[in-house]
Amino acid sequence: MIVQTARFGNIEVYPDTTWDFSVPILGFEEYRSFVGITQEDSPFEFIQSLEEGNLTFVLTDPFVFYPEYEFTLEQRWRDILQIEKEDEVIVRSVVTVRSPSDITLNLKAPIIMNPKSRKAAQIILEQSVYETRHPLNKIEDQEGRHADTVEK
Repeated sequence: MIVQTARFGNIEVYPDTTWDFSVPILGFEEYRSFVGITQEDSPFEFIQSLEEGNLTFVLTDPFVFYPEYEFTLEQRWRDILQIEKEDEVIVRSVVTVRSPSDITLNLKAPIIMNPKSRKAAQIILEQSVYETRHPLNKIEDQEGRHADTVEK
């Protein structure tokens, strides 16, 4: 199937790259079908709505930037997403870019994906210390320098 998008132009979509959001992304409840678009050599990826060509989210693996990030996935989410084993889980955070010096991750409401069932959901971590705006520009890399999150 070919999908027309504002950000990527016409893209060919294959079933093994699509995600069905059983529980939609907050504020975008009417959109449930997305295609994943990865970038080589980048910690960032995209999910593009299949229903709205102008709707794209930037995602990242939160553990790349916050290795200590942890939470327990409740059984109800395991059931909804048909997760049977831990290795059937991909965790992503929505990235918000307000400016090159103001880039944040939403650790309060991660996107949980099951690559086996192709189901996904944005969940809210009710009892957590995480917030919706964790900065990327304040993270230091392993050598103690500030990580360059904008360009390489």
